[in-house]
Amino acid sequence: MQRCGRTLKVPARIADISETQVLGERTVRPNETCRPITPAKDDANAERAAVDRRAVLALAALGATGAAMGATALVRSGKGGPASPPPTVGVRRELPAEGSVPSTGVPSTVAPTTTQMTAPPTTAGPPSTRFQLGPILPDGDTSGDGEASGASQAPVQTVVADVQAKSGSETNFGVPVPPADLPAPVAESVIITAGVSVDDIFEVIVDVDPVTGEPLTYGRVGRDPVTGQIATHRGVALPIDKGRSPVGQRSHAKLLAARATFGPTPGLIGAIDSMGPEVWLDKQLAPATIPDTATDQALSGFWLLDADHDQAFDNNNTVESQVYWSTVARALSSERQLQEVMVQFWREHFSIALGMGQQPHYLFLDRAIRQNCFGRFQDLLRESAHNVGMLVYLNNDTSNAATAKGVNENYGRELLELHTLGIHDGEHVYSEDDVVSAAKVMSGFTTRWGPWSDFVYKPEFHYNGPISFLNGQWSTPGNGGDLGYDDAIKFLRFLSRHASTARFICTKLVRYFVDEDAPESLVDSATAIYLANQTLIAPVLRHILLSVEFQQSQGQRAKRGFEWVVSALRATEAQVDVGAEWHSWNDKTVPGYLNVTGHSPWGWSAPNGFPVANNYWISTSFLQTRWSRSPFIAQGNGLTMDFSSILPAGSMRAADYAVALGKRLCGKTITQAEIDAFLSYIGAGPNLTIGASSITNPEDVIAMFFMFPTFQLRG
Repeated sequence: MQRCGRTLKVPARIADISETQVLGERTVRPNETCRPITPAKDDANAERAAVDRRAVLALAALGATGAAMGATALVRSGKGGPASPPPTVGVRRELPAEGSVPSTGVPSTVAPTTTQMTAPPTTAGPPSTRFQLGPILPDGDTSGDGEASGASQAPVQTVVADVQAKSGSETNFGVPVPPADLPAPVAESVIITAGVSVDDIFEVIVDVDPVTGEPLTYGRVGRDPVTGQIATHRGVALPIDKGRSPVGQRSHAKLLAARATFGPTPGLIGAIDSMGPEVWLDKQLAPATIPDTATDQALSGFWLLDADHDQAFDNNNTVESQVYWSTVARALSSERQLQEVMVQFWREHFSIALGMGQQPHYLFLDRAIRQNCFGRFQDLLRESAHNVGMLVYLNNDTSNAATAKGVNENYGRELLELHTLGIHDGEHVYSEDDVVSAAKVMSGFTTRWGPWSDFVYKPEFHYNGPISFLNGQWSTPGNGGDLGYDDAIKFLRFLSRHASTARFICTKLVRYFVDEDAPESLVDSATAIYLANQTLIAPVLRHILLSVEFQQSQGQRAKRGFEWVVSALRATEAQVDVGAEWHSWNDKTVPGYLNVTGHSPWGWSAPNGFPVANNYWISTSFLQTRWSRSPFIAQGNGLTMDFSSILPAGSMRAADYAVALGKRLCGKTITQAEIDAFLSYIGAGPNLTIGASSITNPEDVIAMFFMFPTFQLRG
């Protein structure tokens, strides 16, 4: 390693790096006068040497803290098998060549919003013994799909959970128990926990099934615990009496800020702690009740976000720019952070990569996901099946049963493997014959006249013969005309409510929020809630984020590329020009940072979506990329930072200063090895009194914190 004109020999093991070797010039002694090192900005070699020096110190911190981290993401990254399973579809669409996208013409500046909330008054609630997790009123098919055309489905079993915490014992977060002491739910009846008013839990009808004409219901909706108004999130707000948090409310708040948002901003952890994690979570699950003035203002000129088909395709390049920047802006500043996190989750679940000129389909899919991210999975699935981008990407637009070639199996295969039933520990419930059956059912879902047009169902493309799926669990005698479309809708509904789908979706959610080695106990209980609530996501997500397993999962999730970049911008409250021209090949801009860290929105070419596995994101190459980009981010390339608001105010011991700055940037206490690395870099002993004026090169110090192992973790 070349450093300052001489060779620095790299030890065989990172832990062998000594302070003297790292600093080169001298050994730092306690209480020594602080003499910050400022790289000469006009000397490229000196600046590169300073970057190398910070990287070596970060590596030393990683080596020194590895044992202390135990089972954290950084030292567990070698497990979990391949980071990204190979795609199964034979034909893949190539990503469009990277290049410039015209400016939206409406540049706006957005910065992470510092949340300031006051805790609501608390009142003691009535004791609860047992609570019905199932929907209050079935949506018209308690015995299955109620299919008149011959398609059949097994009924969904109602699950009851024990939610009463026993005094002095660990809280039960919804383990299924036999529903022996509760009457079976029937239409027009309500089962309510003792002491809960009927006025507080009721059914909301928001749509009508286009096939059956039956009302589509979205489960119980409670009252907002802060305002008292009706909450609009689609789901069951389970009245779980958790008792004392197993890790403490403050730690729970830190974990929510790290994983239920794109990273803590100043004041966010305190706001969650003050309000209470459960109350904060319930507000996040009702995004329509949360004012989002800053983000709305930043996106006020993005008129194409509400464009119809013709408007979008008349302006497809601008659409791509506006969808991209709106994704970044919302992740940065939206008060509805959990909604943005879940939009990312579903965007990667229903992953597509489109060719040139097809960009508006990203907008349409993103819009559908945003509207349904907390709602029923069956609605998300149906929306994805109507997205032309999805159909073109997976070749269903050319699937024509009337031709000699027959149906194309690509969409049918990914519908089963990646969208619904899934693969569990290498096993799946469906066969190759079932893949063909799925392709036959979905044939006819195509485009009006090509990839630049809108969705249309063509009966002449549809397979009209009898179809049996999963050994008769779902079947149809075969229907022509519009009845073939009806069969497809009922088939999607069947898939969304299948037990294998429930487990697949819940396992993905647990891996995403808790641990890539998903705890079986949490997957089991989340699956039961999913099935009992007719595929509603809000109650499942609430259950996961309030669970003991979640609260005890510190250090188990690593930041992926997008999360690493955005969390750095949120922690520093950086100002970003939203709507400016963007070039992903320019790695000194926000789009460039996202591109080189491997996580640009819609940048994954395979249908399996970006990996979640830690070992993919905490690889040598990606860590090196993060270290090389950290100085550019901290120096304000493509953005603006106010260092005076980032550095801790006042004077204090240098070691305490490191801790204070670490809490601001990392959202938690940094390790002793990281404290030592900071002290070594600024040339100060732990007891030396320093202040902001002692840090003459704040951008370099902040960049170093972005390199620390603690900053690579999501809580």
